[in-house]
Amino acid sequence: MKVLVTAKWRAFTNALAPVARELIDRSHDVEIIATGNEHEAKGFEGLDYEHTTSIGSLVPLLKDKDLLITGLSGQYLPDAQFIRAINAMRKPSIGIMDQNGYYSERINQGALPTVIGLVSQMSVPRFLQELGQQGKDLMHRLVVVGWPGLDHYAGIPASFPEEEREQLRESLGIEGKCHLHLTQNIHPDTDYMRDVDRPYHVKLQNFLDEMNLTTNVLETAKNMGLRVVVKPYPGEGSTLNYTEGIALRLGHLYVPAHACNTQKLMLASHSISAGKSHALNEGCLLDINTVGFLPGCSQEDLDSLPAISNNAIPYTTKGADIPDLLEHITSQDLQTREELQSKRRNFLVDGQGAKRVADYAERLTS
Repeated sequence: MKVLVTAKWRAFTNALAPVARELIDRSHDVEIIATGNEHEAKGFEGLDYEHTTSIGSLVPLLKDKDLLITGLSGQYLPDAQFIRAINAMRKPSIGIMDQNGYYSERINQGALPTVIGLVSQMSVPRFLQELGQQGKDLMHRLVVVGWPGLDHYAGIPASFPEEEREQLRESLGIEGKCHLHLTQNIHPDTDYMRDVDRPYHVKLQNFLDEMNLTTNVLETAKNMGLRVVVKPYPGEGSTLNYTEGIALRLGHLYVPAHACNTQKLMLASHSISAGKSHALNEGCLLDINTVGFLPGCSQEDLDSLPAISNNAIPYTTKGADIPDLLEHITSQDLQTREELQSKRRNFLVDGQGAKRVADYAERLTS
């Protein structure tokens, strides 16, 4: 079987990399194309892939392929272009979701894959709610594949040695207990946000809201006497480094986006906080005390984060609750820490997501 695996966003390169490896292990012929920026492409790191941000005619790329596997990122992005092209050739495709939500933005009539891979059975009601009649018409395309991009979390916490934790803390100048705050202060004029299909004023408001959240969290931490390690999202790249300015002004430790592996930094931390970010899921799966600061987030936003929707980590949608929750998540009280750890068992992965996608791929081409 000849398969083209392609994705733009980092969430999807992360999700599809283990799928590509599984197919290669099964002796299938897999070509991989990353169409995002350098950071997004790194989700395919360790695999033989082509990186391009300019795609021309897709026919030469697909003419000898039996199947396309891609992410569902939106109708104006390369993933959808590949789906439209493979549909025109009357060949099958699999489109993967990376979360339970934003179906109306990600799925459109003009670029429907043969199979739509959902993250869980609990995603179906949300899928139908967002898409209405179209969702009902697409039920026959739905399969549950799980979280292929999270498969590896099943064994990570136990395999990360304490010595490596200490070495990373020392290399970054982290002293004592480490609380990590991950930001998403992405200005609407950045390359990352230009690709996002939302009105400019919405992007700007999101940026301002994130900046307010960062300031609130870091000021609260300073008042508590807690020095925070602050790491920005790689897509924040801008002429002005807004996150660094806030962090340094308030006396916290700023770590540039590419200074170290974020996952290893999370593992080296004793607690983590973030806004509406996949990092909340990661922190939970890495078995680290994690809290979501989500002021103004809708129920739809909350449902898209399984660590939240499965009641696996504490969170708040009110800025006024941040001090109490920050105190709670950084507590050294044994009973508090045991209670937080017990909650995290509500969201686990089984490590079989990539296998499920590969199984569906073989069925579609058999």
